[in-house]
This record gives sequence, structure tokens and C-alpha cells, in this order.
Amino acid sequence: MRHIASFLLVLMLGIGLAACRGPQTDTAVINTPAVVTNTPTITPTATETPVPPTATSTNTPKPTDTPAPVPPTATPDPLADFVDFQNERLGISLRHPAAWTAEVDEATRLVLLGVDPQNIFIEGLAKNPVVFVISQALDIPNLPADLVLTSLASGLLGNNAVITDADMTGEVDTFVVNGRRAAFAVYTGLSVADDSPLSVLLSVIVSGKQIVAAFVFVPSEQVDTLQPTFQDVVGSIELPEPDEVAGEVSIYAVASYDPARNPEEDVADALAQAAAEGKRVLLIVGGDWCITCHMLEAYIAQTPAVAEGLTRNFVLVKVNFSEENENETFLGQYPDIEWYPHFFILENDGTLVDSYDTRQLETEGSYDYEKFLSFLETWAPADGVESDLSDSLFLVKAYDPERDPFTDLETAVAQAQSKNKNILLIVGGDWCSWCHILETFIGNQPDIQAALAENFIILKINYSEDNLNEAFLGQYPEAGGYPHFYVLDATGEFLHSQDTVELEASDSYNQKKFMDFLLTWGPTP
Repeated sequence: MRHIASFLLVLMLGIGLAACRGPQTDTAVINTPAVVTNTPTITPTATETPVPPTATSTNTPKPTDTPAPVPPTATPDPLADFVDFQNERLGISLRHPAAWTAEVDEATRLVLLGVDPQNIFIEGLAKNPVVFVISQALDIPNLPADLVLTSLASGLLGNNAVITDADMTGEVDTFVVNGRRAAFAVYTGLSVADDSPLSVLLSVIVSGKQIVAAFVFVPSEQVDTLQPTFQDVVGSIELPEPDEVAGEVSIYAVASYDPARNPEEDVADALAQAAAEGKRVLLIVGGDWCITCHMLEAYIAQTPAVAEGLTRNFVLVKVNFSEENENETFLGQYPDIEWYPHFFILENDGTLVDSYDTRQLETEGSYDYEKFLSFLETWAPADGVESDLSDSLFLVKAYDPERDPFTDLETAVAQAQSKNKNILLIVGGDWCSWCHILETFIGNQPDIQAALAENFIILKINYSEDNLNEAFLGQYPEAGGYPHFYVLDATGEFLHSQDTVELEASDSYNQKKFMDFLLTWGPTP
């Protein structure tokens, strides 16, 4: 018999999200359920005192005798016979029937709940329903729960060895579980094992940092019996509070896919801003219905070097394309779009530079750092803003794997001695996001630039897969991360090794710490 666990894990963990070729018009209508499934306050119900049996008697009771009143039957607590389950590593706690047991595989972030959760074979699913609960980190803000559910169902039920011809029964219910967005739906099809009617109860819970999916295969005639218990389990799920991010500033001139906005006016404003700042305009066409649009926004937010490169070179404008407003007149002036999100790159005079399919930025369904950097390098304005800084401040301006750092250091020593400066080696590579953040930080800090120029001859030293420069770097203390600073005196003698993480602040560098470092390790008067 074929074991189903591996199949489901691979399917769930590597599931392909909804293809963003256009608004999902076939998605079920979303409504609010009539039954609230929020977790009730759990109060153990006291065991009822049984009514003592009345002794059998042939005697006629006295007229004054009154039978003892029977206490009213208490409404049972639906979770009174549930027990707690918690796993800190998975970041999840829930309650399940006491008759069930829980099996956990932390490596695959899977919890199995049922009477016999180890017995999960395709042929036995109908006789032994097992609730699968999978917890996955997914840092995509404001992702709609119903969109996650329908996308998950498409992957889970589209091609599997359990159920065929599965269609949604009824509609998607959206609700809230312990402060988190949630959705529930029932899908019905035929069992692969014996062609009998088989259903899937599917629910998802979405937080700012995590998604939990719960589902169970059950014979269709048992849906009404199992559904209340399944929903009680889902309603008890609690996720940790997401980390708060304070003081974030949007990098977008237009930060939402708003069907009510006028893209002509937004682009006119963006072009004026781009002309004043020497940038191009990047139109990002998509909608809140599009999962890959949410993925793109999350990737940019989590990748400082990409966010910095975008804001340094472009004014960013989101343009809505959805059922509410397809913006046909505005988008009709540009080439057709096959995939969302889609980029249109404009010169600051409004001329179309390129129509860019964002699938070119992906590798195996995820955005690729190197491809994004290549995009930025290719489509940045011709007169990019960082050339002046590189030309004036750095003796060696690039992390070049083909350069000879020994020769570069000899040149630096000659200049340092003639100008009475120390030497600052910045070790890193183009692969290193914090190396790009460092250069942006320096470029935005005139005081830091002045202190560097006054006190140091600066060389970039490449460290990458192409060239680790082991012979050169081996003469200094080992670097714990990149970029890394080595300070040398004017003769090339080693003075100090500086881990730049100590100079960081949130998603950039701390101006005071950086200046203190420069003043501390500049040349002695």
C-alpha cells in the first residue's frame, strides 16, 4: 500500500501559488459564515450530579410528599472533552478531542491528528479520517485568506493520488480565528481507491508571518458529522504575535492597487518627481487578487539591497488591474500583459523603455536575488547616481574577482604615505546585500563621505565564489560576515578588524556609530 504522508508533504510544502494571468473570476463568492468559529473561552464543565434512582415501592405516597426536583440538563461545552496541544518550534497551539492523538514531524512542520494518525494510507483514509495541520512561515503582509485557500485547493486537489474530480461544495467562508484571517471550504469528488464519494474539509489561517493549513479527507456522507469537530479544532488554533515593525516608510509613490485611483494622474506626478530626481518610473501592474503581487512586495520589503536599488533608480507606481477596474484606457497604450505583476519602465519624459515580464526575475517560483540585481543594473537610468561617489571616494571602486589586491594595496600605501592617511579595506562582493546597503548609506551621508575622504584611502576587496582571495585575506583576522573592514596604517601594517554588524541600525547603518569608528581609526595627528 502506498503511504500518503510523503505525497502530501511535498505537495503542501512546494505548492505552486495561483497563476497570476488575470483576476480569478472563477473563485467562489466570499461570504461571512453564519456560524462563528472563534475559539470559545474554555471553562471545564463540572460533572453533573446524577439524579438518584427512585426506589421501587408499592406503598402509596402521602399526599404531602413532593418528588425531588430534577436539575436541568446543562448545555455541554463543545470543547470540554478536548485536550491541549502546543509546539513552540512550529509556532502553533490548538485543542483536539481527547480520543485523538497527535503525531508531529517538526522537520516537515506537520501535525497529524486522529484516532490512529500513524495509519495514513490512501486506501484507509475513508475509514480513518486524519486531520493534517501544516504550519509554514510566509512573510507576505495582508494576504487574503480566501485567496490562499483557493490556491491551496488548486494544488492539493488538482493532481493527487487520493481524490479526483473535486469541486467546491457551496462557498468559501471567511472569518477570524483568534485575531487571524481564516477561510473554510468543502470540496467533494471521488475516491481514487474505490470511486466512492469523498470530501475534503479545508481551512487556512493567515497571520503576518505564518500560514496554517488544516484539511481532512472524509467520506462525503460523514461530512456533517465530522465538520463541527474539525471547525472546533481550527477555531482553537492560536499563532504567536508577529514581530512589530515600527516607523516603516513606503518606498512607493503609489503604494496600493486601488481601483478608484486615476493612473494617468499618478503617472504624471511620478514623471515630474522622476525628472527632478534623475530617475525613471517603474509601473507595477497587478492587484490584491494576485498572490505573486503580494510575494513581490514581500520580497522587496525583505531584501534591503533590492529595495534600495529600486528607490535609487525609480519612482515606483502601482497600477490596479482587477475585476473592479481593468484600467483599459490607460493600460491600452502599452503592450499586452501575460502575467502579473508586470513592469512597464518609463523614461522621466513618459517614453516607454521596456515592457518587462516579472517571471524573468524568478527561479523555480521564487524571486532570484541575482536576477533582480541584474534587472536593476540593466534598467537603471543611464546617468546613475552612484558614479560620482565611486569615482571620488574609492581607490578601487568595485568588488572585482579579477583584481590583484596585493598590487592594489601597494598603490594604496603609496597614496596613504603621501597624503598622511590610513587605509580602509572593505571586503565583500556584489552578491552581498549589506555591501550595497553600505554604499547607499555612505552616498546619503555627506558627513560620512567627508570623514572617509579626509582619513582613508579606500579599497574594495572581492570575496566571492569566483575568487575568495585566500592568500591576501589570510594575513588578517577571519571575517565573521560581510562587508568587513580592515584598517591599516599608511605603511600597510594591520591596525584593526571591524565587524560591520556592530555599526548597523535596523535595515541600514547607524550614523553616530559609523562616525565614531572613522574618527577612532583615522590617522594619528
